[in-house]
Amino acid sequence: MIECSQMKTLILITGDLATGKSTLAKRLSQKIKALCFTKDVLKEILSDDIGFSCRQENKNLSIASVDIMKHIFCQYAFLEQDLILEANFHKPEIIALKTLAKQHNYKLLLFFLQGEINQLFQKFTSRIKEQGRHPTHCTDDIIEPVGFEKYLLANRKELSQFLQEKQNPDFSVTTIKVKDDNYDSVFTQVLKAVQNT
Repeated sequence: MIECSQMKTLILITGDLATGKSTLAKRLSQKIKALCFTKDVLKEILSDDIGFSCRQENKNLSIASVDIMKHIFCQYAFLEQDLILEANFHKPEIIALKTLAKQHNYKLLLFFLQGEINQLFQKFTSRIKEQGRHPTHCTDDIIEPVGFEKYLLANRKELSQFLQEKQNPDFSVTTIKVKDDNYDSVFTQVLKAVQNT
């Protein structure tokens, strides 16, 4: 549990592909002793059991993975403990989680990670080539530079516009710039924000 916090906290980690969201979420989980779920892991499990044959079915696995995360939060909230969820969340998903957090008397912290697109693409493609990335993360529309950039910019625009609407007083948002040499700095910044809530 986060120390000195009367209200429980739901921590969302989101943002650009290949910014280290999952690594950050797991590291934060260990530090503050909070349970953590990542969308990629849930999606891989669903894919291994169900499979997919086209981009739309792959997207459906993503939607189902986030739906599972929502269900997990609703069940876990009864334990009144902090929880970390990591995914490339979209506006409707954040709105739904914000509503659920309010219903369960949870504070909501959102960390929005962004990086330099060319560097992120190099990191993303090296994961595919060197780490045997799961097929659900290797769809054709984002494994080429133009598609990758288009995907990232569209997601950034959607989230940035939403997060700026009326400053979203119901939850705290921290946008963080990620570079190859500042992952420790990112973790320190996130941990400080969490501990100060």
